Amino acid sequence: MNTIDTDFLSQFNDLPFFSLPENQRQKLFSYGKVRKVQSGERLIEEGTTEPILLILFEGICQVRKLAPEHELSQFQEVTLRRTVAPAIFGEMSFLESRPHSSSVVATTSCLVWKLTSEAFHRFMDGNINLGIALKRSFSFLIAQRLRETETALAAMLVYQDTLSLKYNDISFDDCSQS
Repeated sequence: MNTIDTDFLSQFNDLPFFSLPENQRQKLFSYGKVRKVQSGERLIEEGTTEPILLILFEGICQVRKLAPEHELSQFQEVTLRRTVAPAIFGEMSFLESRPHSSSVVATTSCLVWKLTSEAFHRFMDGNINLGIALKRSFSFLIAQRLRETETALAAMLVYQDTLSLKYNDISFDDCSQS
């Protein structure tokens, strides 16, 4: 294992579900690949079906989603969140082998670790209990993100209602008298 790999391996402890004994971290780590990513590069593309798990060790990424434009049949990509390392991406598609629900784009140069579903299943063949524990941790991560999303959605709905009430109070008769 080279120096950069050793540095990454030690960062696994910064992630809640990778707090594993060193020999298990090292074994899991060996099933993935580390790579440098340039600013602007798409790490995950919404709608693609490659089940991968990415861990961002250095850098900043944005999670983006295609959203329909108001009253149009076109889509606009919107930023859902900005994420600073360390962070994990792709866990939903990784678990359910379905298309990615959003894109992840590097906004700075980044260092990431990529684990394919195939490699993870090879790892699980000899480490079933550890694999199950990691999948359970993914579930907790997804639940946490769902709670954050619900809170953000509720705030947006309150804001939308506030705007709606504000503009409903404006009358065209009031505007024509000035």
